[in-house]
Amino acid sequence: MMSDNMKNNTRREIMMKFLRTLVWIDDEIRPDKVDSSGDRFRSFFYPTAQEFQKRELLVHLHPYDADTSTDGGNTFDDNDSKSLGSAVALAKKSDVIILDWHLGREDPKNSIQLLKRLVEESAIRYIVVLSKYAEKFADEMREGGMLADNSGNSSGSKFSQGNGDTWVNSQGAHIVVRKKPEPSSFSAEEFCGSIFDVIYDLMSKANLDYLHWTAIEIAAKLRHSIPSWVQAIPCGTDAAFLSELSSDKTEARDFIVENLLEDLNHIAKLNSLSSLESANCALEHWTNKPYAIQNIATSDERCKKFVHFHLSSSKLEKKDVTSIRENQTEDEPSKIFLRSQQSLTEFCENLSSDLEPFPTFGAVYKQADSADVKSNNIYVCLSQECDALRSQSLMILKGKLDDGTTLKEGETKLSLLGNVFRFLPEAQSLQSVIVCSKGDGRCLDGFQKVSQLRKSTARRILSRFWNHMSRSAVNLSRFTLKERDGQ
Repeated sequence: MMSDNMKNNTRREIMMKFLRTLVWIDDEIRPDKVDSSGDRFRSFFYPTAQEFQKRELLVHLHPYDADTSTDGGNTFDDNDSKSLGSAVALAKKSDVIILDWHLGREDPKNSIQLLKRLVEESAIRYIVVLSKYAEKFADEMREGGMLADNSGNSSGSKFSQGNGDTWVNSQGAHIVVRKKPEPSSFSAEEFCGSIFDVIYDLMSKANLDYLHWTAIEIAAKLRHSIPSWVQAIPCGTDAAFLSELSSDKTEARDFIVENLLEDLNHIAKLNSLSSLESANCALEHWTNKPYAIQNIATSDERCKKFVHFHLSSSKLEKKDVTSIRENQTEDEPSKIFLRSQQSLTEFCENLSSDLEPFPTFGAVYKQADSADVKSNNIYVCLSQECDALRSQSLMILKGKLDDGTTLKEGETKLSLLGNVFRFLPEAQSLQSVIVCSKGDGRCLDGFQKVSQLRKSTARRILSRFWNHMSRSAVNLSRFTLKERDGQ
């Protein structure tokens, strides 16, 4: 029976659209055996694979073959065996991996080798480990050198423990361990359903925020946007394309990619996102609560502390925002709410991805001799991309930490690094800085890059600065100036 929780229903639908491929790796998968050694395949693996396929997953049952040259119970001592190589290759292409932990050995050596190899191709993967000895999983991972230490210097293949019995690494792999079902109590439909429940739990723990689920939905829907994106690209561009790319100094390597991604962005936005619908963002379904939502009547004076729960954002007025800010020193929910607003504003104004080391339009710097990235001054590169690529000096605009004083005419605010900065439309705010070479790249002498503004944000700062600096004035009588109040 479907839950009335529209948020969970929507996220499960997004999960099913995002997940497409599943590989199941086990030494007991023996489709070629007609004797009793093939019973497990016929009674367990095959019927379960059919259930997965009914739910629109592309499934591959991958036998992990024995190495007959070895003796004893440890049958797969060759780390470079064909079986390991093919298992790794398929696992790299799969969204879901169901992995037998010991793979015919008395230890998980083969599975650990597979996990280490997955780091060669980062991707979001959900790995369900099946083991008769699930309680030993963490100890065996530690013995195999697969658990991250507390120093933060571990390689991407190592896993740190998440919420409960889940593990995650920096390459997008998520692991959960479950006991293998007993043949006597096995139901393919129930087992398949439990795997999807486990994966949804993994996804929910890894993606607590609504914003992350919106990103997952976009990733799932991009597959549907790609055909029209590719078909819309004009033909007959090769002559111009090759004449541009024959030069090492061409800017085409940047603007071709930018134009293609802009086309993809336009097409992707034509498909509505269910994760952004108001019906799927009901307050009562908010599971990632940083504080309790209090139901206070709007007539109650205390409602001012919780105005963000009782008023639609479209109805918020300046006095409501002021009320929340005034309450933050004594009211923890208001403080958390404002931190959340700061984070969303930073997302809107700054790129979330890794930084390029070289100067670009909208790159944000701090002085290199400042140990604190939250220092009082930041500097935004306002030189255009062609200058950022070649010029020996670039223009940067200084921003100062907002001290809460009254804004001056023409100032622009920016949220960054947990603070708000102000850009004054004054000549002394603009300065020139020397570009130097560092290794194979370029950098600003005496400055360290700390962020990258979205281009629209950088253009807004630049436009407001120049418009105010170059504003026109008309000499009028004092009476008229007072009457117009500067308008």
